[in-house]
Amino acid sequence: QECRAVLIGGAPFLEDLKEKAKQLNISTYETYGMSETSSLVMLNGVPLEGQSIKLDENNHFLIKGKTISSIMPLDDQGFYHTKDVGLQKADGSFSFVERSDLLFKSAGEMIDPLKLEAIIKKHFLLLTDISSSWIITPRKKIFLNNGIF
Repeated sequence: QECRAVLIGGAPFLEDLKEKAKQLNISTYETYGMSETSSLVMLNGVPLEGQSIKLDENNHFLIKGKTISSIMPLDDQGFYHTKDVGLQKADGSFSFVERSDLLFKSAGEMIDPLKLEAIIKKHFLLLTDISSSWIITPRKKIFLNNGIF
């Protein structure tokens, strides 16, 4: 069987993986959504029909649309305030950057576990010599046994 397309969501799409998919002639679609919005609200940086997205002063996504759960708090303009950080490109499209509520402090520095995970995965081959190690974050422990997650 042949893979023709991949949906990417939940974390930023790394450029080297995007390039690798392009070389393999695999279409990629960057998605953004959350449980509070009944899943998908944006595809390839463009809000789906019926959805409005903007950024607040902290670059957090603000989302407005009929798919937002009725129990979620909305501001006076009807926007749901997420803790997800994004950026708006010159063409008006958006990119997901990180989930700010997952950050933790280590040695006085804020650490993004998704970026840490991406670094580990990018250098996975370097980890194959590790016979037994632990990576510990405030939210989970990852045991590395023979370099395998």
